Amino acid sequence: HEWTENHAEINGAWEWGYGGISTCNQILYTLEQAPQFKAKGRLMAEVSTMRAFYYFCMMDAFGNIPIAAKLPTEDPTPETKPVAEVFTFIETALKAAIDSLSEDVTVATYGLPTKWAAWSMLAKLYLNAGVYTNTNRWDDAIAACEKVVTSGKYDITNNFTIIFSPDNGPGNKEVIFAIPFDAQKATGMDFQMRTLH
Repeated sequence: HEWTENHAEINGAWEWGYGGISTCNQILYTLEQAPQFKAKGRLMAEVSTMRAFYYFCMMDAFGNIPIAAKLPTEDPTPETKPVAEVFTFIETALKAAIDSLSEDVTVATYGLPTKWAAWSMLAKLYLNAGVYTNTNRWDDAIAACEKVVTSGKYDITNNFTIIFSPDNGPGNKEVIFAIPFDAQKATGMDFQMRTLH
């Protein structure tokens, strides 16, 4: 509890989260300006879902945070918003994206946010709503979980350790949203460090 904003881990977490949010905003802006094409709605929903994921991580780590949702922006240093407002922003973004996300759970969607990943994020959001908004949302958490469970796309494995094996890929029916780590395709990622002691 003695770390300041100048500590490398705090600063690094902030840069990671807002770097991801900024990248998502840039991609969304580019897609919005692009002519209409078949996959445009799905791609925008995927990027919006990823931005909601980054916002969730930032809200969970820092509480009150700025919401920078649009490019171009006239305010390079937006004010922090109350955590309940950030919660609503995340919830609204996920709900808006769900219908445009893929329902497939295949090699083609491995590592991409699907409809089920968005429902899972909503479930986690609702599960902790009492902390973020002072209002419990247990029924909403259950309903979001039911969407994933009744989809029939996932199953609990008998061998828990297989989830963490080096070849756990898209054939694993327990992982709802994977972040692929690959020496050639995902260099420089350190998200796994959040799980280390």
